[in-house]
Amino acid sequence: MMDEIRYHPLVDADTDGTEKVPMFCTTARENMDRHRFFLEEIVPYYFRLCSTASVDAQTADSFSIRCPYCGKTMRQISNQKSGTRHALYACPRCS
Repeated sequence: MMDEIRYHPLVDADTDGTEKVPMFCTTARENMDRHRFFLEEIVPYYFRLCSTASVDAQTADSFSIRCPYCGKTMRQISNQKSGTRHALYACPRCS
């Protein structure tokens, strides 16, 4: 069980901008305003893709996102909620 929400800012790992990898972990939500995309971890090993600006579902769904813990590509387990709160992801190895 987690006491605080964890945030993982994402950076591009390829020139197309579709491969996203996490940089570090923080519990300070205000630090995410500097990043275009980040993961929000409320339940351990389950991550909500978030963005600071609205992004359409087709664009957000095209991303391949790596697990912050093991680096394996995560699988999408839900659809986008809104323009800034996107799909939910889980790592097949860690979850």
